[in-house]
Amino acid sequence: VYGSGVCPWCHAAVELLESNGHRVVYIDVGLNKRFRDPAWQTVPQIFDVGYHVGGYDDLIKYLEG
Repeated sequence: VYGSGVCPWCHAAVELLESNGHRVVYIDVGLNKRFRDPAWQTVPQIFDVGYHVGGYDDLIKYLEG
């Protein structure tokens, strides 16, 4: 999960993933600018083993199957 420390959806995404038994690696793009992709307009940007899931709403759909 690429996110920002001030983004409530980023924290909600991490909590949702962890509550579903997923291991989460969180990168704060505000603190680690080298990980920021200029194409991203918003955070969170969520990936599952290289697959780009999308944002928080996309994560919900992805977890529902």
